[in-house]
Amino acid sequence: MNWTFFINKKLTASALLFAVIGVIVLTNIHENRQTGRMNAAISSIYQDRMLAESYIFLYADHLQNIGSLAANSALADPARTESIQKEMLAIGDLNKAYSATYLTKEEATHFKQLGRHFTSIAANTQTGNFNQVRVEAEDAQDDLHHLSAIQVSEAEELMQEIRSASASMSVGTRFEIVVLIIIGLIIQALVFASKSISSKTFPQQPHLN
Repeated sequence: MNWTFFINKKLTASALLFAVIGVIVLTNIHENRQTGRMNAAISSIYQDRMLAESYIFLYADHLQNIGSLAANSALADPARTESIQKEMLAIGDLNKAYSATYLTKEEATHFKQLGRHFTSIAANTQTGNFNQVRVEAEDAQDDLHHLSAIQVSEAEELMQEIRSASASMSVGTRFEIVVLIIIGLIIQALVFASKSISSKTFPQQPHLN
């Protein structure tokens, strides 16, 4: 019956080794997924939030210049028109860059409203209605404040995503360590049991005189 015992022990040890491999593979798959989540969140923070916030800052600078130019009655109308149009050309480039970022539903709403202000500014500049240009520039700043607040809120959610992925990776690593320790102890117990059976089955032969 001893040979059946050793075969069973070897099969058990083999199964445990496969379990070790399985745990390692599953843990690596889990960690890769969580790493993917973290990388996507980090990329989004930069591409969709930090860049968007920098565009908002530039929008605000151009709108402030437009408001100042529109209010500067000492400047000749043609000069004011030309200067405001230059600011609007820069804003047009910003619109392309900003629209390339990921827009939430709320963000898209304010961005469209911002576009309406820009359209009105361009139209009133053409007609020389600089008072309305100044009003539109001031109103557009309100939409910029909303857009800026959205960047902060979305960045906080992305940071929570990163923290969640990091915590999940930590739990997975701890689980892997615990399982490997348990399997290691079981294998060690099997080794000692095999040695014990072997010692009883094959006693040392006494020296013959």
